[in-house]
Amino acid sequence: GDYNCSIDVEQEEVEEKTEGKSNRKVMIKSSRGDTVVEGEIITLKSKLVGFDGVEVHYQWQVDRGDGEGWVDVEGATGPEHSFVARKDTILYSWRLTITTDE
Repeated sequence: GDYNCSIDVEQEEVEEKTEGKSNRKVMIKSSRGDTVVEGEIITLKSKLVGFDGVEVHYQWQVDRGDGEGWVDVEGATGPEHSFVARKDTILYSWRLTITTDE
């Protein structure tokens, strides 16, 4: 199955219930504080609930607002993703796609 959870950099934490499996949740927490300094490393951390015993595959995606929509972040295939805060990147939206072998 496929599961998605999206976060904008100004959000500290989001939670999305997944479709089809009501006991499953994908959550993302951002290390961003009240203010962001250019050059600061922002880390997005995921937490999965209800995926015990299920093999999951992570893929972080970004929407840069350039009309391309959601695109995979190359090499970002783990439970966390970090990026450098710049004038452009703090306006991006980020999403984690979870795929299972079910």
